Amino acid sequence: MAPQYLLTIGLKFRCACILNFEHNAAFRLRFAVQGKYIGVNTVYTRDQRVNNKQTNKQTITIARTTAMAFASAQLQKKDGDKVAASDIVNDAEVIAVYFSAHWCPPCRGFTPVLKTFWEDNQDKGLVIIFVSSDRTEIDATSYFNNDHGDYYMMKFDDAAVKALKTNCQVSGIPSLCVVDKEGNLKHKDGRGDVTSKPTTAVADWRAL
Repeated sequence: MAPQYLLTIGLKFRCACILNFEHNAAFRLRFAVQGKYIGVNTVYTRDQRVNNKQTNKQTITIARTTAMAFASAQLQKKDGDKVAASDIVNDAEVIAVYFSAHWCPPCRGFTPVLKTFWEDNQDKGLVIIFVSSDRTEIDATSYFNNDHGDYYMMKFDDAAVKALKTNCQVSGIPSLCVVDKEGNLKHKDGRGDVTSKPTTAVADWRAL
């Protein structure tokens, strides 16, 4: 079965737009009007379900873990050099994990904003780690090299990818989460901070 992604868009009503991607073929659209205005530039993963009949609220089933996500993980730079994630996070003052994918239109909109934010704050002890939700390693690497800032990318098939998504309760992308040095969630709405208060976000994250 092809993967499903749920895109919530702002119209006169709240519409759940389910995109059924079948490889690179055209996708089918299905709308479920839920009767309220909402405007969220987020693509929801199939872990999220919409309960139209009972509560009209999005219900997410999340398994939480306190695993040390960075313990044996590898990060890479744009030049292909690889480094142990533990070495990078141990020296960091603030760690932000960016969950994103090139196929996701809201991600392509936010990534340049994050790139500028990184360039303005890279000397403040900030480490950003891109965790890809792309379909292939080639797609992920191309997206990282061509669109992202000069920060780090988690190895595409690393076991830490799943651990971080679970720890950070990721139900949709783009998502920017602030974590501790073991990969546990400290703050979920880094994306909102970057767009609304870019000059003070890092200081606020450091104080968490």
